[in-house]
Amino acid sequence: MTDDQSTCLCPTPWPRLITVIEEREYNVTPAPAHSPASALYLAQCAACRTPYKHAWKRVPPPDPR
Repeated sequence: MTDDQSTCLCPTPWPRLITVIEEREYNVTPAPAHSPASALYLAQCAACRTPYKHAWKRVPPPDPR
């Protein structure tokens, strides 16, 4: 995935990524280029909270239907 996978403390590096925007948690995924949100906010591993310092994008919420 990235050159800093070893910084994540989980047995499987980066099992799930999140970001916190205005005190709300969102699921995110790696992306080839920065999105508007990833230019402003830092993602992190959901389990160990290690910062993910690369481009990401938000994962759309599940359809409530």
